[in-house]
Amino acid sequence: MRQFAISLVTLFLVVSPVQASERTTRFGPPSGPIRFEPLSGQPGQLGRLINQVRAHQQAARKGVEGSAIVAEASGQTILIAAAANTPGAFDSFFTSDLTFVNLGDEPQDIAIFYLARGVDSRNATGARTTIDGPPVTVQNILAQLGVSGVGSLLIVPISNGSQPEFDPDSSIDAYSRLLTPGDEGELSQSFPAVYPDFLEFEIDALALGHRQDANFRVNAGVVNLEETAQSFLVTIFHETNFVEFVIDVPPFSMNQVPIPAGNFGALSILFEPQSAQAFEWIGYAASNDNRSGDSWSSFAARIADPDDFAKRP
Repeated sequence: MRQFAISLVTLFLVVSPVQASERTTRFGPPSGPIRFEPLSGQPGQLGRLINQVRAHQQAARKGVEGSAIVAEASGQTILIAAAANTPGAFDSFFTSDLTFVNLGDEPQDIAIFYLARGVDSRNATGARTTIDGPPVTVQNILAQLGVSGVGSLLIVPISNGSQPEFDPDSSIDAYSRLLTPGDEGELSQSFPAVYPDFLEFEIDALALGHRQDANFRVNAGVVNLEETAQSFLVTIFHETNFVEFVIDVPPFSMNQVPIPAGNFGALSILFEPQSAQAFEWIGYAASNDNRSGDSWSSFAARIADPDDFAKRP
């Protein structure tokens, strides 16, 4: 029986590549490296495009409870919560590689906005490019955009024209890898793209699986996609107790801060926006090993609430 099972595995290993070679690939040949240029049009493009995105979201939700479809609404606009081009602790230097893919049938223009940490980015100028063909990776995306530091990347599909407009008939995705050189190669953590409206109606969200002690440190981050500054109560639930602090975030910005010092051991982080009104936000946490440089991150996830009593209207 064991020999038969091994023969089956061998058969599939041999047959599968032959079958794959007969398939028609979804993507065409590479079109060359991505090149960015300034986003044309009048100042204030970010706010204008976001308003168009939100109008589309509201139309998609018409007649349906908003909190029921937050994760599905407007998948066209995506967010990379944290990207870097900056020195870090313990002689590290962090950069971010960004992989784009256009899942539509035609070339897609996109606008990309850098929302710098702790900076009011309502007047961010943005850049534009066209993605077509297979997935393509841009190394050190912030350097390619001509910026440095830490921030978020908001990616909006747009129409091709001198005055960009939000394109609702699009399908794009992205994936980012935050990396730094280590003693024996690169060390990295993943930041896949998320939908900006994922937590819009939530009054709290929880990031699991982190650690802070003599060997590990933790950063907590929040992205605010509202036109006004926002505050977030952050609670650290650790092995023996809990600790609270506040993160303030300017309009269209992000803020990533070290959590309070302490030998907490394993911990998770609860984010609670202090606004009474619904708005788009994302929370996340990242842990780093002080010895090896290893790191990992997790997004704050919605807390299941079958009765919807903990949702904003």
